[in-house]
Amino acid sequence: MKCLTAAGTNADPAAIPVVVLPYAGAVISPALVIRAGVPDAAALFGATLPGHGRAPGPVLDDPEQLLELLDADLEELAGSRPPPVLVGVSLGGRLAYELARRRTARGAAPAGLVVCVSRAPHTGVGHPPIAGLSDAEFGVTAARLGLFASELLGLPDAGALLRTLRADLAIVERMPTVRGPALPVPAAIVGATGDWLVPEPTLRRWADLVVDPLQLRIPGTHLGWLRQAADMSAAIARGIAHAAARAGAR
Repeated sequence: MKCLTAAGTNADPAAIPVVVLPYAGAVISPALVIRAGVPDAAALFGATLPGHGRAPGPVLDDPEQLLELLDADLEELAGSRPPPVLVGVSLGGRLAYELARRRTARGAAPAGLVVCVSRAPHTGVGHPPIAGLSDAEFGVTAARLGLFASELLGLPDAGALLRTLRADLAIVERMPTVRGPALPVPAAIVGATGDWLVPEPTLRRWADLVVDPLQLRIPGTHLGWLRQAADMSAAIARGIAHAAARAGAR
């Protein structure tokens, strides 16, 4: 079962791949929202998780199973392209780090890591566990915490959206925190100035996990970047350029 699909038009096999991993509950890859921040010289790929939107397969709530699936996609990509820059948004940031850590350990490190609105893993989840709440409680609580737009609760497909969000949050809550030496992978950390779920101290703690990360900030809240995608695109562009420059200097 494949999660990655091309989200750009650059088919040059020598182009550096930029792989975008999604936030919790995303039904399409955020690559489609932030692709303006990806250089034309890069090959853009987006991940849509199984069972999200029109993606085939069951929705997964086991972090190990999902990471193995994504890692297999990256391994297949590695057979024909240079090492990728991994871009992760919220949940995707955590997935990107875990994939980078595993792949670095076996000598297949990515070219770079751009983590967006995502806490350093060893700083906790940032909210009480909610994946186990009843259906009625889950939707209201997710909206109150800013994990789900309250205006979506009245939509006909709100139930399906909440099921994917619940599974994704279960992955966040169950993801083991593994610490090791700081990854020697060029990294940029993008935060939002009004994001109470991912406050400044949790962004700074990424320095424990990656060497000398570039810290970037955009205005807005945790999900606010979806309405102001230009700011996120610009920050991601800087992050990719930083990773490419550092990777080229190694």
